[in-house]
Amino acid sequence: MHTRHVLAPKRDMVERYLAAASDEAWERFRSDYLALLEQRFQNDPGPFTSLADRARDTDVYLGCSCPTARNPDVSRCHTVAALEFMRSRFPDLDIQMPPGTS
Repeated sequence: MHTRHVLAPKRDMVERYLAAASDEAWERFRSDYLALLEQRFQNDPGPFTSLADRARDTDVYLGCSCPTARNPDVSRCHTVAALEFMRSRFPDLDIQMPPGTS
């Protein structure tokens, strides 16, 4: 949310989730975020493909501030959802999920 990266969620999505974090709020955030990524991919797959190409040549790390006091469960991080999205679009990539996630 603090960058213009293709995988960055919209600030209002994050703020809405963190304002009332719950199972339901997470599922809504995750659904909205994955829909946003899909829309971006459909509009311009280039940045996603560039990221995947880079990951085929070298290790790529996606970072975030989670877990935090407001979001202590790393499995409820947009980075995990972004990795799931990239895995679905580029199944040949060796994507390693953070410990404690699927």
